Amino acid sequence: MKVITITELKRLLDKPILFDASIFMIAIKKRATDPNFSFSHLKDVFIQPLIDSFAKIMIHADVYDELVDECKNFLGKYIGNKIVIVDKERNYRIDPQYNRIFNLISDHELFRLKTKQREHLGEISSLSYACLNGINYFCANDGGALLAVDEIDALNRVRILPFDTILLLAYYVHNKKGNKDHNKTLKSLYKEFARRKNRLPDTFKEYLELCFK
Repeated sequence: MKVITITELKRLLDKPILFDASIFMIAIKKRATDPNFSFSHLKDVFIQPLIDSFAKIMIHADVYDELVDECKNFLGKYIGNKIVIVDKERNYRIDPQYNRIFNLISDHELFRLKTKQREHLGEISSLSYACLNGINYFCANDGGALLAVDEIDALNRVRILPFDTILLLAYYVHNKKGNKDHNKTLKSLYKEFARRKNRLPDTFKEYLELCFK
């Protein structure tokens, strides 16, 4: 898989970006037992650098509804300023193009069953919104977004930025400040939640070497 370089990534920072719920739910099953995966720790490791780096962040209302209260409370102080909550009702059933895209995604086998549609409503809504407006889209690697963009021609306007790109940005932000405290966690997150999904280099060090070329 081709990786994004840090130079390419920096060019995207002044453009609007849409966030999926999945990036805030990394290792959520481990948070109660392992402090290294607590929201408070992961916020410092990659969520805060992510928020600080982009000029305009969008989160779909369906995604925001999926977030745990701890995450909502953190993001709340940015809403109306750096973060905008976008609502599908502004487009769905009104804009036929949005309606067509939404139905194409929700009818895809990744999301087709009604139970799956409910589970992935935020992802479906976000992909539709990103496609209609030509917005870059950040997600983790365990959802259907990466597959959907590959398999649904109508989504060719959407640029998916997967979880390894978030870790790259976090590494760049911390190390630019001379802060190496989070490097160990970034390596662990890369190994467990990024590398195995996308056929990336085995180690975070090798990955960074490609990104900083």
